[in-house]
This record gives sequence, structure tokens and C-alpha cells, in this order.
Amino acid sequence: MMLKYLVTFLLLLGILTTKAQNQSYTPGFADLHNSALYRLFVTQNTHGLDDHRFAVNLQAIRQLNTRLMVFSIGIPRFSMRHPDTVRIEQLVVFLQKFKTHIQQKYPDFQFIDDTPKDTNKIRWMFALEGTHLLKGKLHWVDSLHRAGVRMIGLAHWFHNHFIVNPHDTAYQQRAPERINDQSVLSPRGRALVKYLISKNIWLDVSHLRHTAFTQVVALNQRRTPLIASHSNAYGVCPNSRNLTDAQMKAIVDSGGLIGVCLHRPLIAQKDKVATLGKLVDHIQYLIKVAGNAHVAIGTDLEGLIRPPKSLNRLEYLTKIAQEMQKRGIKATVIEQVMWQNAVRVLGGN
Repeated sequence: MMLKYLVTFLLLLGILTTKAQNQSYTPGFADLHNSALYRLFVTQNTHGLDDHRFAVNLQAIRQLNTRLMVFSIGIPRFSMRHPDTVRIEQLVVFLQKFKTHIQQKYPDFQFIDDTPKDTNKIRWMFALEGTHLLKGKLHWVDSLHRAGVRMIGLAHWFHNHFIVNPHDTAYQQRAPERINDQSVLSPRGRALVKYLISKNIWLDVSHLRHTAFTQVVALNQRRTPLIASHSNAYGVCPNSRNLTDAQMKAIVDSGGLIGVCLHRPLIAQKDKVATLGKLVDHIQYLIKVAGNAHVAIGTDLEGLIRPPKSLNRLEYLTKIAQEMQKRGIKATVIEQVMWQNAVRVLGGN
């Protein structure tokens, strides 16, 4: 009888220990794409990361043992209807100001280009989501680069001077028009791709559709890793924003990365099944098709997204690693996905 009780006790102890380990599992973190920068820009508040009321905040970044953060800004479509509502000059000035603030106030942060690399610090960069603010002018790329932008998404939701309707390559349209599978790079768009490569600015192919994506791959010719900073698997959720297997393989062929996104419509076609578990289904599918060395996280938190409630704050993202662990995914693979791949490709490690 005593032996029976002892065995039962040991089994319960094992279950509780495993549960505690799962709940405390924090392998580190890197984010290829979050949108906190837009909030800071709109409020002109360089101290905004200090406010823990928001999903992306300094306390959570440190709590997650974060190794890399890509702070991205996408100006919403109202600025396309009224082009002078937000001007590129305003954005460049703010980025320069915020870059200085980070360098002066956050001693545990290190800008991505700074040397020598300190592996104990949180590396960071800025990214621009969409190129409509440039109004077709390449010289603004230099200003953005000086301000700390190291990744640029050619497209957001609508056509601009660089990505156009194939029947309007000179971009003469008068009203916003959504990007679709037939959208193409304009002559200026092709020049932009080549210029970004020459400036060592990462090409973000999230939001591109079939034809423009194919054009970028052809222009790149494996010269730089292509980054899909916040896209999921079309094979799990057939949303036009998600990547087909062929697109994943093209990214892999460039040595690039795919960042899994928390937006519910990209996780599942029905909100009620867009859960943590379904997100990890995407991760497992991406690992199967692209390989574990090319999968990362790109939350898009604080963007115009609807994340699962269990993942709507940065500090909750340890749940992704815990769910992967429950499924028997090796710790080495979990760490690759959660941060190592991002640092290896983007961080110059």
C-alpha cells in the first residue's frame, strides 16, 4: 500500500514539476516586426516605450530576455488620401530624435550597426512599412538610413509610385487602390529594390502579392536575405497575405526569414479558432516547408491587428515557446524560432 502511495506521489510531483517548468520557460525573444513606433510617432513621445500599459513596452522587452527588436512604422491609408497629412520629413526628424533617446536612455540597448557587438544587449533597428511617403523619390532612402531604418517593406495595403496597377505603371491614379496579385513593380520600384540592396537595407516582402513578389526575387538574385517580417502559412490559412510554399522556398533560397504574425485573420479563417495552438500549427508548417533555420516571430503588436487575447501583450509571448515545448519540439529549435534565427540573419552575429 505504501508503495502505491509513493508511486502516486512521484507521478503527481512529476506532473507539477513539468507544468511549472512549462509555465516558466523563457528561451529568449526577437521580434521582426512590431508597430509600437507608430504610437510614439503620432504622440511625438520618445518616452512611450516606458509606459507598461501598452502591449509593447520596455518592461516586457527586458522581461522576455529580448535579443533583437525591429521597431516598424507604417503610415495608415488616410495619408494616401491626404498626402500632406504626414510628410516624410516629419518622420525622419522623429526617428532621429527617438534613435538619440534610445542611445542615451537605454544602456542595455545596442543599435544594430554598432560595433563591437555586445551579446548581452538588446539589438534594435527601425523599419518602414510601405513606401508611399517617399512619393517615388529615392533620395529619401538615404535620410531614412541615417535615421536608423534598416528594413523597408515595399508595400503596405495600397499602390504607390513603386508598386502599381500593371495598366498604370506611371502611377497616375487619383484614388487609393488596393494591392493585388497582379500588382507590379514600376520602373521606379525596380530601381528602389536595387538601391535598397546596395544600401544593405533589408527587403521586407510581407504585403507583396504574387507578381511583385516574384519580381523582387528575380531582381534580388540571392544578393540579400529576403525577409517576410510578419506573414503566416497559406497552407494552414489561405489568406492572400500569407505565403505559399513556393514563396517560402524563394525566401529560404535567399537565406531569409519568415516572421510568424499574431493577426487572427492570418492565423485562421474564423476568429474563434485563431488560437495559440493554431499559431503554433503555422510554426510547425513553416518548419516543415522552410526549415527551422528560417522561421522567426514578427508579432505586429500595436499594429492594426486583432491578436488572440492570450497573445495580445509582449510579455505573454513566452506561451508560444511553452506550447512548442508541450508538442515535443526540441529546445534548440524553439530557441532558433524565438530569437536565434533573427539575430543570426539581421544581427550580424
